[in-house]
This record gives sequence, structure tokens and C-alpha cells, in this order.
Amino acid sequence: MKAVQKGFTLVELMIVIAIIGILAAVAVPQYQTYQIRARVGEAIAQAAACQGVINEALQAGNLPVPGGYGCEVGAGTTATQFMAGMTTAVGGIIVTLSADVRLGGAAGQTIRFTPIDNAGAAITLPAAAGIAAPQAVGRWACAGAVAAAPAIAGTVPTQFLPATCKGS
Repeated sequence: MKAVQKGFTLVELMIVIAIIGILAAVAVPQYQTYQIRARVGEAIAQAAACQGVINEALQAGNLPVPGGYGCEVGAGTTATQFMAGMTTAVGGIIVTLSADVRLGGAAGQTIRFTPIDNAGAAITLPAAAGIAAPQAVGRWACAGAVAAAPAIAGTVPTQFLPATCKGS
């Protein structure tokens, strides 16, 4: 009579464990990057209210000084777990991420949002308060670390920016 093999051999089990180990070695770093990207996205969401305030001011043509829009941290917005600060400047909105260790390589970095008109040109917020010709904001460009345009860039490495920020 023939003996029928029951179960798996040691070699088969070792092959399965090796495959699982390789998959885990690839998946864990990707998941950590995904978690950081989600936390950065949470901080970016806080800038939406400030974008609305600046949109209204530009459309009305009644512009305050940078830092005087009332949507900055301390003036109307509260710092959050992942956002330490938000300021308005001549170039737009600057969001500073907190130093929370869960932000990894994005901790303490900045993201800059620049208003773009319908023709695709950046809108410069005035350095002084005053009345200006009304302007419509077509979209907001979001920039982390961009080597080609450091004057309008933030400092967050691109790998940690959500997809909504990468292509703008």
C-alpha cells in the first residue's frame, strides 16, 4: 500500500513564510507613508476656510494686509494636532505642520497655497490694505517641496502630499 502524504512539507512552509516576509517588507513602509499623507491631508483641510475668506476678499476688492484676514491661527483658526500654524502672506496661505512624530519626515514642514486666476496666473495678495480691482480665483495651487519654483514652494516632501496637492 502507498502512504498518503498529509499536510505540508517543511520546504513548502518556509517558501510561504518567505513570501509573506517579502510582502511585509514592501507593504509596511508604503503604509507608513500613507498614514503620514492622511495626516498632512487633515492639516491641508484646515486651509479651506482661509481660502474661502481670501476668495471673498479678492472678489470684493477690499483687501486687508497679509495676516489680517482673520483666518490665521490665533486670529480665528485654532491650531490642531497636525497643524501648528496658518498664516497669510503676499504669496497666499502658508500652513505649518506640527512637530508631531506621527508626521514623520513632514513634521514641522510647510505647505504653501497660492491663488490662481482663471487665466492660470498667480494672484499676488497686496502687502498693504486697500481697495483693488476685483479678481476671481480659478483655483488654488498647493505646493510642497518644489525645486523648480522655490519662491512659491513649501517644504513638505512630495511623497507626503495628498494627490490633490501633487498635480497643482
